[in-house]
Amino acid sequence: MSDQDCLKMPSSSKKRHSYGRIRDATKKLKLQSHETGDSCNCARLKCFENISKAETLYLIRHFNELKTHYEQNLYLGGLISHRPVKRHRSRKMNDEDVNYHSASYTYKIRILRDNKSIEVPICYKAMLSLHGISAKRLQNIQDQLRIDGHVKSDGRGKHLNRRNKLPQATLDAVFEHIKSFQGRKSHYSLHDSERIYLSEELNVKKCTSCTYSYIQIKRCRMKRTAIFSYPNLTLLSDIHVLIHAVPVMNLRQRN
Repeated sequence: MSDQDCLKMPSSSKKRHSYGRIRDATKKLKLQSHETGDSCNCARLKCFENISKAETLYLIRHFNELKTHYEQNLYLGGLISHRPVKRHRSRKMNDEDVNYHSASYTYKIRILRDNKSIEVPICYKAMLSLHGISAKRLQNIQDQLRIDGHVKSDGRGKHLNRRNKLPQATLDAVFEHIKSFQGRKSHYSLHDSERIYLSEELNVKKCTSCTYSYIQIKRCRMKRTAIFSYPNLTLLSDIHVLIHAVPVMNLRQRN
């Protein structure tokens, strides 16, 4: 296929899932690409006026250097304080339509000035802008602090209701089957390595045929069972006789 034919081919709208090193690199890039947003223009606390440009760059650099998403959430949770609401005020006359806040939150940052660590209070918008995070992420941290009292770790993929999870016995059998393939070490490596390379003649079809002989997998029966066989002629004749006998019995009962 020429280059012109490749250019004419329409691009697929379905995105391919990324796995392995590409996925790890994407996660790391997303974790370390937070940028400082615009000023909050806060008239009460004057958040960006009380923080210098160098301190702003230090905050975002320190936040991006945290290794995991959970460590970043722990850092953000340490900068948030919550307390019960002292007085509820609402402009709505009907109490049923009022949605009161469950807690009141205050925010702060820790910076180093004159070889001393100080805490500077900031507003809600400055908290989002200085760390380059979304409002939904901050709301999740607020709910965890209010309900559980601490920031919880990420629970994705750790639940126990995985219906399609393979049994551990099947996984162990697959690992043992892969280890049974005869491999060899590289002849062109500059250093001694324990890495084993499989044969270039091995493909998916050969692996599948070897798997069926190595692992006892339940398959469907090639022979049909009795419930899928042809109907019994004797039983059909008996049913035919009974069907014709019912009207005769009803006629005799009427007479």
